[in-house]
Amino acid sequence: MQDLLIFENVQKLGYKLSPWKAFNDYAHIKLSLEWLGKFHATSLVCKKKFSKKFKEIVSKISESHWTEKKLTKNDAFCRENCKRGILPLQNNPSYKDRLKDLSALVERTNLSMAKIVVPYEPLSVICHGDFCRNNIFYKYDANGAPCAVIFFDMATLRYSSPAIDLSFYLFMNSSPEVRSDHWMEILQTYYTSLTSNPELNPRETPTFEDFQLDLRRRGFYGYTHASFFLPMMLPGEKPADEDWSKMDMDSFIQMRLQTGGEEATQYVTNIVQFMIDQNFDFHYINDLKIDALKKFDL
Repeated sequence: MQDLLIFENVQKLGYKLSPWKAFNDYAHIKLSLEWLGKFHATSLVCKKKFSKKFKEIVSKISESHWTEKKLTKNDAFCRENCKRGILPLQNNPSYKDRLKDLSALVERTNLSMAKIVVPYEPLSVICHGDFCRNNIFYKYDANGAPCAVIFFDMATLRYSSPAIDLSFYLFMNSSPEVRSDHWMEILQTYYTSLTSNPELNPRETPTFEDFQLDLRRRGFYGYTHASFFLPMMLPGEKPADEDWSKMDMDSFIQMRLQTGGEEATQYVTNIVQFMIDQNFDFHYINDLKIDALKKFDL
């Protein structure tokens, strides 16, 4: 026997999803990132203490989405959804001259994402890969406050930058108000949890500045997913039930772009504004050369 699966109904232990499909409150976000930091820290520990075995494990993790096969296909779906948050800013005097590098990423979204998920040392960790509210169970104390978490559904885990998990979760599940009021506090919560593992040597641990820079360089990952998934989770307009599997790509894209209506467009646009205000470095990925992707990067 090579594999053994053990299942448990954690609902009997008091675990359940948070009550919000999109924006969670600060207490849920803080707890989620505390445990994400602990989860990512195990990779940093194993890289140092069990280097050979860790490399063997990582070598068995295959990229599930942004593959060479994916790069040969039309990326219109991601490209057009990403534009949803950019187009409203093209005549905005505060942003219209700051969209060039982001727009270049969007024009080749599949390639941009493939570059982003390539492991980057020494920061890379085993990521959940689909880290959002839908894949986190919470347990609550007697006062109704979240006190414990369980992460599940790691079908798309990958060995990559921690920015993969962080950017998707924060752009999907934190409101514009929470990001505006608590961004640095949120990042510090994650980083403190990441570096508090007693098995880590502080002198060999990435600095908070290193971590922030990596997030600014690779945070486009979270925006790409949030641009189409966030509107689906918001309680707004939804397209009429149709068999989308029978739609051509153009019709499917138009259906997705209408999901959530103007409110969803504003939320997606706010993410773009936030990334620009936080000086995300879109130029970095545009210029990044990856040997394995050279034939696509023309």
